[in-house]
Amino acid sequence: MSDLPPWLTPAWDKLWSERERLHHALLLQGPAGTGKLNFAEGVVRALLGGHDGPVDPDCRCAACLRLASGSHPDFHVLASHNSLQADPERPAHRAALRYAVDQPRTASGGQWITIAQVRDLHERFAGTPPQLAACRVALITPADALNPSAANALLKLLEEPPDNSFLLLVSARREALPATIRSRCFELPLHPPPRPEAVEWLEQQGAPEAAQWLDLGLGPLAALQWQAAGSPGWTYSVTALTEALGGKLPAPELAERLAEMDFALLLRCLQRQMLDLLIWRLTGHPPAWFGTLRPRARLVAERGFKLYDRILFYTRLLGQPVNQRLAVDALCLELAGALVPVDRTAGS
Repeated sequence: MSDLPPWLTPAWDKLWSERERLHHALLLQGPAGTGKLNFAEGVVRALLGGHDGPVDPDCRCAACLRLASGSHPDFHVLASHNSLQADPERPAHRAALRYAVDQPRTASGGQWITIAQVRDLHERFAGTPPQLAACRVALITPADALNPSAANALLKLLEEPPDNSFLLLVSARREALPATIRSRCFELPLHPPPRPEAVEWLEQQGAPEAAQWLDLGLGPLAALQWQAAGSPGWTYSVTALTEALGGKLPAPELAERLAEMDFALLLRCLQRQMLDLLIWRLTGHPPAWFGTLRPRARLVAERGFKLYDRILFYTRLLGQPVNQRLAVDALCLELAGALVPVDRTAGS
């Protein structure tokens, strides 16, 4: 199972120093790529392996070997179909296969954890005491993937937890969880390291160029993942956008370029870039990524805010059946309509 990133060691030390009073339901929340799932897997190893603190991920004890293979009978995992598809070899996801996740009937169906999965967890927790360890642990990841019916069904376990049982919920979108779920959990915020520390860690992993992803609010682990995937990212999108602002790239060609990016990642980049352009328009302070660019166009503020709202609209639709290429075309056309030559923007 995965290593605990060094920036999470203080949070681990604090939690484990109070292990005798460990809450039956922990909500591990923080930005994507912070290491929340690594942290949760560490808690699972310590609880089910009977270890008195952080466990070496290469530990060869019987409990850790079962956890690594996804076969420990006291470890239960609920995950969405999309999560399993994204990383099927992760030990936690292997364990999730015991809770058979049906092939979704629609493109959006795979993003949810269903009520059937939660009911299955109820039955196993209610009908079976711990078999090998002193307790049982259920991991729900990502917890914000619980659909409304599944979230309601989970409340019973949170309100009346079986003896010797722990629930670990992992989420990068705390605000998407119902208040009734959050209020019944002990929340443990897990924060990414300061940028200099994150850059140093990425350099130690042999991927200094992955630092470009940190500007999007991603944690170091997500930055490393995106870099390894080879997807065009922040630098690529900035280059295309600065060419458009310099009058060298019309909307159709800009759309052609940006369509090469992962759609979710593109929306992250555009959110940040549109905010930067709006700040430039309203304050006169150009974004750092302009470099030596002398833009020939800038945003009209009102149209820029509408474009930003459009980007947020598509972000909310992620995971649903959207024609992504048409969406990119629409965004680039709207951007073109929001730009006017620099010498005509005074008072606009």
